[in-house]
Amino acid sequence: MHTAQYLVSGDLTKDVGFKFFFKDPSLKSYVATIISDMLHLDFSYVRENMKYLDIELAKNIQSLIRSDCIIEIDNTILIFEMNKYMYKDLVELKLRYASHVFDKMFLKVKKKYRYNGKKIILVMINAFSDSKKEATSTYKPINEYERKLTEYLEVKEYNLANIRENWYNKFTISKCEKYLLYLLMSREHIEEVAEFVKGDDILSEAEKNRINLMNGKICLDYDVEIENEIVKQGLMEVGRAEGRKEEKNEIASNMKKNGIALDLISKITGLTKSQINLL
Repeated sequence: MHTAQYLVSGDLTKDVGFKFFFKDPSLKSYVATIISDMLHLDFSYVRENMKYLDIELAKNIQSLIRSDCIIEIDNTILIFEMNKYMYKDLVELKLRYASHVFDKMFLKVKKKYRYNGKKIILVMINAFSDSKKEATSTYKPINEYERKLTEYLEVKEYNLANIRENWYNKFTISKCEKYLLYLLMSREHIEEVAEFVKGDDILSEAEKNRINLMNGKICLDYDVEIENEIVKQGLMEVGRAEGRKEEKNEIASNMKKNGIALDLISKITGLTKSQINLL
């Protein structure tokens, strides 16, 4: 379908590239370095003991916004989310997903929920520029009543554009920040990447994999993630429409003309299949 277009891009801030980098066994050392530095754990221990999980929402539109990567190490579950664009309700949507994963960690015993002692960390990697944000921040999410959502849920935000500014200004950045910054550098500053990864065997190996991905030497079947990208774009367009029926109809009509499945259009726009067929 659109697979070739995405595979040749080598853009690590898109679902295809990011998920490949965070899930492919050949890049386990890259991910383990990020986690070990983030959590202040031994690299070898993390690489040996990290586990990939697959927990997804169901029965509503959020099921289409799948987590980019979920990894468990000891009693900590990390949900990695690459956010290429800022769109309406971004943080709320991601927190809702993290809360769902948290709920999955409770065992229902005799109609009561028992907590299994694990902690959730939502890792938000933002590839868009936001001058109001710190380069790196850690906080507890709060709900509309200004109460902590849960003592077991934590958010770590990495704003790559701001980390890049710190790097250019010769400020000290952590190894985790540098490895995450690579994702943005390989998209926007390709001429500087060779120097950026120089002397680091793990980053150098990652760059070889990225080049192979970009040149089509690595063949992947990521139609699901491409569908994911379509949904995200649709959500942003619907958000801009601010609920106006005429604009939702226009969005649905354009998606229909482009051959998008009716089920998908319905989930994105909220219109029924009958309404879409009449457009």
